Amino acid sequence: MSAYGAIAKPSHSIPSTPVTPTSYLLPTKQALTVFPCTRASVDQQLISYLAKVFNDVVREGRTYPQQQELTEEEFANYFFSHDCFVGLLNLDLTVADLPATLKDGSIAHDANYSLETVKAGRSWEESVLGMFYVKPNYPGRSSHNCNGGFVVPTVHRGLRVGVNLGRAFLRFAPLLGASPKPIFTLPLVSKTEPLPILVGYKASVFNLVYVSNTASLRIWDSLGFNRVGLVPDAGLLKSAKEGEPDVFTDAIVYHKTFEAPRLLGLWSSGDLPNAHPRPPSPLSPRLFQFSPQPQNDIEGSPRTVTASIKALLLSGYINVLLIAVPLSFISHFAGWGSTADFIISFIAIVPLASLLGDATEQCSLKLGQTVGGLMNATFGNAVEAIVGIIALVKGELRIVQTSMLGSILSNLLLVLGCSFIAGGIKFKESPFQQTAAQASSSLMILACSTLIIPAAYHANRLEKLPVAADLLAAREKSDLAGLLTISRGTAIILLFCYAAYLYFQLKTHAYLFEDPQEQEEETAKMNLPTAVCSLVVVTVITSFCADYLVGAIEEFSTDFGIPKAFIGLILLPIVGNAAEHVTSVWMAMKGKMEITIGVSVGSSIQIAVGVVPLLVVVGWIIGQDLTLYFENFETAVLLISVLLVNLLIQDGKSNWLEGLMLVALAMWVS
Repeated sequence: MSAYGAIAKPSHSIPSTPVTPTSYLLPTKQALTVFPCTRASVDQQLISYLAKVFNDVVREGRTYPQQQELTEEEFANYFFSHDCFVGLLNLDLTVADLPATLKDGSIAHDANYSLETVKAGRSWEESVLGMFYVKPNYPGRSSHNCNGGFVVPTVHRGLRVGVNLGRAFLRFAPLLGASPKPIFTLPLVSKTEPLPILVGYKASVFNLVYVSNTASLRIWDSLGFNRVGLVPDAGLLKSAKEGEPDVFTDAIVYHKTFEAPRLLGLWSSGDLPNAHPRPPSPLSPRLFQFSPQPQNDIEGSPRTVTASIKALLLSGYINVLLIAVPLSFISHFAGWGSTADFIISFIAIVPLASLLGDATEQCSLKLGQTVGGLMNATFGNAVEAIVGIIALVKGELRIVQTSMLGSILSNLLLVLGCSFIAGGIKFKESPFQQTAAQASSSLMILACSTLIIPAAYHANRLEKLPVAADLLAAREKSDLAGLLTISRGTAIILLFCYAAYLYFQLKTHAYLFEDPQEQEEETAKMNLPTAVCSLVVVTVITSFCADYLVGAIEEFSTDFGIPKAFIGLILLPIVGNAAEHVTSVWMAMKGKMEITIGVSVGSSIQIAVGVVPLLVVVGWIIGQDLTLYFENFETAVLLISVLLVNLLIQDGKSNWLEGLMLVALAMWVS
């Protein structure tokens, strides 16, 4: 019931209008098939399930204005009163069967499909991906403006079902309603008199799209809807934070004029006359464009070099520590001593690591998802790689091993643990994509296994080879040769696995690693040339500071009696990961656990499966005998840590107690 009372369903314009089931391609390489439905054409079990899904959304209290749940009868009267559409997962369509995507985003149209054939014996819970209705938004003289209501079950969100239901809405809605009077006549070759033609809905108006519903805002913006109004405090919605009071939330009013439909194949949309031209509206839709301005193209950007550099330097409070960068150079060349070199360079690398991350992110925003993802994978742990390579060149093999191990443990235990605790303070449970998290943790187990094998080989050699003093050197040489063979072969295999993981993450299964809330894309703050130059300059400066840092480790360790293992395992990981630690915890407090998992577990994978084997190969090239043999205690600690993380994330949810377990293990290791 609207402010105008009950609005009757308009008669369809032409009985043979081709409203046929239409399919759309999902990121999973499967198909969503959208069916027109009536109450009489569906069974009661489907109505019961759709009512349950709708009531789940009502209980969420953040997208629909309804407060009370509906009975099955009330739901059927509400959702099936006019035109209703249900989208099913179509397992009958494979990637090989799918034709090229059509102009409206669809991939196939088949009148022979039915709900039962596509359901194929599965339950409705497994089959239904979403639903929507189409109704006139106003009665009588304004009934050519329609409205739509969309629902996607919680378990199927994040698969771009919503945007494809929106495309289906744009395809079907112009074919459904009827204008109150014929809007033009079409002369036919076989007729002497012009034939009056009634078309369907001419436009759509969405009255209440709450500004907190960022997924819907992004969908309608991407599909060409105009923001024509803002309703302040339009809804008293439930807070996303459990236990907090309901909040008044603004709503956007969306409008879109439909393209003329291609009815009966008699004409194309370009042939339709403009029967009712109208003057421009005095209230331009541009006045209500509340979304950020479109992202700048690669070819050009209104941001100057000065503005770009300013944005980079002011990107975070941690950049105040950049004062240590010139001091690091002064300390080295003025001969202030190893202690000053170590401490000042240590402090300098912290903001440099933050700038590396920011510059990489700005480049990735300009270069697209795939290239940007590769850049993030390459430069995500650039500081660790730079410190590792410099230490490797200087022959500090134990520093290389302990710093890499320390970075992995720091991310897996301390960062992830603190993030789980921070998220648990705001939310009782924080969900995340289970499949992606398990794939990542499984790859970590594989990387951990590659460290166990060299340790087992070394222990086995100790048991079998003689230990006489005159044979000790020969035994060690033979043992090292075997370890090098195993390590270098394993490093090549791990690099191949890392490349496969990147392809899995960026290409074939990218949807698993996306934020299901579908937040609006970030706008670049730097132009591309400045971002690339900044990335190069910061990398070079970081390499110099890392060189000074590593060069001072030996004397600093001796002067203060600090073991090199402690420096590598505890201190050096802080240098490269400080900014990431803050980001991970902050994202967890905002409920963005997908980003937290990506920062912590993803960074550990980059090091364990990417950086460590790369350093082994680099050592092979430059004549440094770096192996994957770690001390037995270090190997055991890593194995226990990886297994604990794997157990904690397998349910796809986190809480503060799980975070406490990880932090406790991190403290014990330290």
